Amino acid sequence: MRVEFEMASQEAYTPLIIWVDDNISHKVNLTDYAKGLGIDIHTFTSTVDSKAWMDQILGKLTLNYGLTSVDFLKANDSGDKIRVITDQARVEPRPKGEKGTWVNTHAGKELALYIRYDLGLKLPILIYTGEVGIIITRYIKNFDNAVLKCLEDSTPLEDSMECRTRQMI
Repeated sequence: MRVEFEMASQEAYTPLIIWVDDNISHKVNLTDYAKGLGIDIHTFTSTVDSKAWMDQILGKLTLNYGLTSVDFLKANDSGDKIRVITDQARVEPRPKGEKGTWVNTHAGKELALYIRYDLGLKLPILIYTGEVGIIITRYIKNFDNAVLKCLEDSTPLEDSMECRTRQMI
């Protein structure tokens, strides 16, 4: 069943990928590939924006069939319905009232913690990182249904952490 909801003049449906990356324009070939498969893609360039979107889903929407937004996320809390893809580090806007940007080296971890503990969701999370980020992303081993992908093909990853992007999509 394809359940649709409307939020801030956006419609979303499953299957859905929530993609958070400060350079999302570099992933056009992958987002286009997913869209070609009929997958809905919602992209965000900051952790704050993606969390605000998920908060809005959780708090302010009523779906078709009398479902609340919480019901929607819980009912679709599986890899065949909703997935999250995020980079580990990203340039993000400074908090309200401050000008400029900063490099959040723990952005992927912050988002994963939010999804797992604040929202209580178990949906799959793919975290991209560079070779240097492998060390700080070892936390991913503590999450069920989450994987790490190093962008440099030459970097060996443990078998339990390997994934293929197209399989994730």
